[in-house]
Amino acid sequence: NFATIATVAAKGFATDYNFVDEKPFAGVNYYRLKQIDNDGKFAISIVKQVKFNTDFKFAVNIYPNPATNILNIKVVNGNAKQVRIFNSLGKTVYQSNESRISYIINLTSIVAGTYFVEITTTDGRREVEKFLKN
Repeated sequence: NFATIATVAAKGFATDYNFVDEKPFAGVNYYRLKQIDNDGKFAISIVKQVKFNTDFKFAVNIYPNPATNILNIKVVNGNAKQVRIFNSLGKTVYQSNESRISYIINLTSIVAGTYFVEITTTDGRREVEKFLKN
């Protein structure tokens, strides 16, 4: 399953486009491009794989963003002991104290808006990521 991580606007007849995945997963990542023409026709490129060093620092990957019904959370180089989602007023709308490296969270009971995911690892590190709920 592929998730959209970026959309790059068309530049007329330009042939040079670029994008940098700022939060790749540790290990092998798979990428493909979907080019959509003005008439709605599209083409999908072949899949390319890129291996990223697994020695990079603790990070949290959340996707899709914006999210609709499901939010995926993956902890890179760490193990979460707590995941908390809170709104812009600081009110907790979801919390899990299960020690894991990945989570699939059902967002259907959460109203649309801006939220934050706070991950606390078993060794005390903390990361906060912002996401939008449609």
